[in-house]
Amino acid sequence: MSLDSAAPAERRNVDFTLMYAAHEAFRRDLRRLEGAAENLRLTDPGLYAGWTTFHQQLDVHHRGEDVALWPELRAATGTPSEAAVIDAMESEHKTIELLLAGVDGCLALKDRSGLLETTGFLSEALRSHMEHEERDALPLVEQLLGERGWKAFTRYMGRAQGLKGGAVFFPWMLEEAPESTVADILGKLPAPVRVLYRRLWQPRYARALRWDRHP
Repeated sequence: MSLDSAAPAERRNVDFTLMYAAHEAFRRDLRRLEGAAENLRLTDPGLYAGWTTFHQQLDVHHRGEDVALWPELRAATGTPSEAAVIDAMESEHKTIELLLAGVDGCLALKDRSGLLETTGFLSEALRSHMEHEERDALPLVEQLLGERGWKAFTRYMGRAQGLKGGAVFFPWMLEEAPESTVADILGKLPAPVRVLYRRLWQPRYARALRWDRHP
């Protein structure tokens, strides 16, 4: 699902650009992980560096939702069907967490067949979860929490990341993103943070060993 088509017009009252950009970055790294697993490149340090960044970003993303989004959304629900969406989000997070641990184990053991199988399960589970979230959970966020509730969540995520986390998060998320998305997201950042991104964070990220890229 492209960023240009991901958010239907009826959702535009709440700006989910950051969420969709993060989801696209997760999908991008899943493709890289799948390629590494299929090609059995288990001796390539770039695979481990790329996986570590992906894992860390997904941990922060899901932990933030579990702590600061789903509880607020649950408190605002009024029907069993709405609560069921949140139940599913939390359950899917737990499944993905187990699969992440499974990939960690396969990489540690350099288990080629196990990595290929577990990567397939993780890719299916995470892609399905993100589609489910975009289809059912984000409309609930807009309906029940609105712009104010969403901004409260994004402020929490900003505090959770801090400058140190942002130094990785923004260049990781915006790698290969459409220019319009990059401009949109950077335009929402304070001017000093934009300077940090352009002069320090993005160049440093681009030079780092990661996936197929070697300095």
